Amino acid sequence: MFLLSLFQSGNSNRRKLTRICILLFISAALLFTGCPMGDVNGDNDQDAELNPNLIGRWVSEWGDGYIVEANTIINISSSGATAPIGAIKHINNFTANAGVIIVQYHPSWRPRYYSGGMEGWGNPENLLPLRGTFNGIYFRNLIPGVSVQMGGAFIEGGAEKATLAEAIAAFTLGNEGRYMALYGTFLWDAD
Repeated sequence: MFLLSLFQSGNSNRRKLTRICILLFISAALLFTGCPMGDVNGDNDQDAELNPNLIGRWVSEWGDGYIVEANTIINISSSGATAPIGAIKHINNFTANAGVIIVQYHPSWRPRYYSGGMEGWGNPENLLPLRGTFNGIYFRNLIPGVSVQMGGAFIEGGAEKATLAEAIAAFTLGNEGRYMALYGTFLWDAD
């Protein structure tokens, strides 16, 4: 009844009715076609490309660091020895200079976790089984060709996940505080 009276009341009311109808049509179209709204946790780039500014050798003041390649991440120990951490399986860019790279450990890369706190550390009897072979390597504050802060996800007993799907669900921007207490700062090494 209201709409009918608007239509019959004159020119300005017809314009109002036309605008209302157009807005209703656009709203309905967006509702049914699905307009991407973004993720409130900032995890809206779930299967992104590796940031090309991360590719290269990154070294801390102590000589340890990472070599990031197109498909692999390699650990650099403080002695300069290198060992493959694992194959890159998934990338989630939170921003242009921060995100997480999910890797599946190379068969030779096995972190060790021990029960019993510092007293149990290094005792083979206290060695805990690895929870999985997928882990997240977070990065932030990337300044291309200069520096980046990076670190592997960690919680007591190990942050590793058994499947890629579990790792993708766990290693997000929203969970960064759960897994990342410390970041190392690494400088670009052009050598």
